[in-house]
Amino acid sequence: ALGRHEAAGAQYARALALDAASADFQVNRGKALHQLGRDEEAVAHYERAIALAPRDAGALNDLGNALQSLGRHGEAVARYEQALALQPGFAAAHGNLANSLHALERHDEAIAQYEAAMAAKPGNAVAASNLGTALREMGRLAAARRAFERAVALAPERAGFHLNLAEVKRFAAGDPQLPALETLALRADALPPEEQVELHFALAKARADLGEHMRAFRHLHHANALKRRAIAYDEAATLGRIERIRTVFAPALMRAKAGLGEPSSVPVFIIGMPRSGTSLVEQIAASHPEIHGAGELTDFPGASSAVLADFPDGVAALADDALRGLGARYLAGLLPRAPAARRITDKLPANFRFAGLIHLALPEARIIHVRRDPADTCWSCFATLFTAGQPFAYDLGELGRYWRAYEALMAHWRAVLPEGVMLEIRYEDVVADLEREARRIIAFCGLAWDASCLAFHATERPVRTASAAEVRQPIYRSSIGRWRNYEGELGPLFAALGR
Repeated sequence: ALGRHEAAGAQYARALALDAASADFQVNRGKALHQLGRDEEAVAHYERAIALAPRDAGALNDLGNALQSLGRHGEAVARYEQALALQPGFAAAHGNLANSLHALERHDEAIAQYEAAMAAKPGNAVAASNLGTALREMGRLAAARRAFERAVALAPERAGFHLNLAEVKRFAAGDPQLPALETLALRADALPPEEQVELHFALAKARADLGEHMRAFRHLHHANALKRRAIAYDEAATLGRIERIRTVFAPALMRAKAGLGEPSSVPVFIIGMPRSGTSLVEQIAASHPEIHGAGELTDFPGASSAVLADFPDGVAALADDALRGLGARYLAGLLPRAPAARRITDKLPANFRFAGLIHLALPEARIIHVRRDPADTCWSCFATLFTAGQPFAYDLGELGRYWRAYEALMAHWRAVLPEGVMLEIRYEDVVADLEREARRIIAFCGLAWDASCLAFHATERPVRTASAAEVRQPIYRSSIGRWRNYEGELGPLFAALGR
């Protein structure tokens, strides 16, 4: 209870030495290990407890939690279902089951389980917030807003719930959430640092919606500074690695290793900077009946790290069959996601670093590079609290320098990739003439035109990015030039961009 889990675990170990047949001692030892992040050991203790007390729903739920932490969601689902069979209406098990179903992309089932958790325990603010997140990803924005409002009503001191709600609505004069946010801000220093960040991002969204741009900027500047202090980002190493990619993937290497990869026309990689329009392009493409939008996958970086001990330097020494093996490893994870689809999109923006390796490993794969005005791209990054990654995005100077490194690498790919491998789409062109650009995208994918791509905002599919709400709207122009509202404050960005 004091949070001294190492000491607690030691005492439970002593208890087990005296009575190894105690299911309670086994469970409590497992809980201490789980809190310490030693989940493989925790699993062993939970399994011993269940062998001793097979009808202990709590132990089954605890085992599910340890399996979930290990990323073994399929096994976790089975344990939560066993717990619920023994104890119907077990609110925590419903919520935990929903989390694993969500991780497995079984979205409708996850939503049903979050709703069951709320029915079993109406005061569960975390379940309400998680329900809202799942609904937002599925495009059910009105229902998501209601769920987030419920979470805020149940736990008005939780800044993260306020931020979730702020992101699915537009503030207007008299909005009752704003005074609640301002009240919370009065004691912001008492909040944990991560909640201070969430609070200031929420206040920035509110003030921007109300047209109070300088007040919005002050909140954003403070939020980003707090976030930047909390993360480790080695700018020199990051930019140096991007520069090294350009050196390694020289024209001679691209020629020497051409045609050695795994031939498959299924993958379509959508790359670019975060907040450049990649989600919009994927939503347009995924509205085609023969294209499955798989979202932001980490499969290619994962497959490349399994084959390459050191990227990019190890590429030159790769055996010829290793490139085909890399492509096959990637396809083994991709194709089961939509076995009937002719094309599957992989929309991880940071795959721009791997464009050359993607072509060598998967020579028939298509690459779509989405570009957007650098000031709009960088401002949108700065105004976004990313759920993971993007450590370069929380300082205007670092953000601008990263954009320049990205742009230099993309210029390199234009020079060394064979013609026809990469299509470049400008976000501003999509906004100006949706049908023309949508037709270019679908033609590049080698498919017949389908008018459903023009109604992309109505396509029902999960979107798990910062643009989850935005891609549910028809094309709008208001995001173009938004940086101009803050122009006087963006000196460090412009200096880094060289403008």
